[in-house]
Amino acid sequence: QFGSYLERGIIPFVVLLILNLFMIPVVLVWEALFLIVLVASHGAAWGIIIAAILAIFLVLFSFLIGILMVAFMIRASLEGNFSSAFNFRWVLDFYKRVGWVVFGNMLLLQLMVIPLIIVGMCALYFGAFVAMAYFQLVSWHVWMQFYRLYLVRGGTPLNIKPEIPPSAFPVVMK
Repeated sequence: QFGSYLERGIIPFVVLLILNLFMIPVVLVWEALFLIVLVASHGAAWGIIIAAILAIFLVLFSFLIGILMVAFMIRASLEGNFSSAFNFRWVLDFYKRVGWVVFGNMLLLQLMVIPLIIVGMCALYFGAFVAMAYFQLVSWHVWMQFYRLYLVRGGTPLNIKPEIPPSAFPVVMK
């Protein structure tokens, strides 16, 4: 049954990979501007201030892109179909109905996970991985709540791929 679960996760993983590939050029240009400003300023205060502003905008941009990825990931994971994952009409409808809720909840989740990861880094960096794994579980739970709210507000239901049937011969552990 592990193979069935693994197969189910491939499509959302590929969708996330494709969406992240579009961020790479933007992040590289942003980082290049950051370094150019720092080098050109020769350590002057104005260079450090501009670099800090660029860094803050990069974090905000990454947060907003992360919010945009939520709808794509919900659709890819529930339908289990790669071609329907990029249905922009559904994504726009999703954000019209629950966009502000998604923004507020994701902002709250980010504000909660940042201290958790910092504490994890203090635990010989291993705790950060535990915090990130926990954050993924919480995120998926919240994302499914977004989808349910979307349906309550009159959204179009997805063709959900059926659950994996239970094994024919359950293993009994004594």
